[in-house]
Amino acid sequence: MKTAALIVSGVVAFALGGVARGDVFSKSSSEEFMAYCGFGPKVKVVAAAERTGDFSGCAATAKIQAVQWECGKSEGVTARVERFRKQLLPLARTECARYCASRGKGCRGSFQAPSRCGLETDLEEALAAGKRLGCRPDCAGPALSYCSLYDAGYRVDDPALIARQAPNCVCSLSK
Repeated sequence: MKTAALIVSGVVAFALGGVARGDVFSKSSSEEFMAYCGFGPKVKVVAAAERTGDFSGCAATAKIQAVQWECGKSEGVTARVERFRKQLLPLARTECARYCASRGKGCRGSFQAPSRCGLETDLEEALAAGKRLGCRPDCAGPALSYCSLYDAGYRVDDPALIARQAPNCVCSLSK
């Protein structure tokens, strides 16, 4: 049996060989399918670091990950990925502001928006990923349109991959 996983917030989002486990997995007698035709947007802080030399408790950096995906028609993959990115950016900006505000009074967040997704599918990748990860026959199509701010593979967070990437949120005291 082949194995593939789309891991979202620590939850495996497909069924192995038709084995149904709770409501996370779909049922299939002969193939592996993702449990969902789409997911997201999901936004969370995946890594944070204190900035040395700051005694206010505010100065820090964070990595705000945001993910959205959908199994759909092959036409429009690029447009869907860009739509996902545009939906994820304000949510990530808000999460950055919330994270920094939680660090102390007067602490504000500055979010550095990427010009493209850290991991995204183009048409060829969308078709291959849809097949490999198991877009279900009842979804809108077989192509996996995928956008995440950080490249963590097809996961929300992979500490080893994300560790090598720069923070996109900087906390500092407002002036």
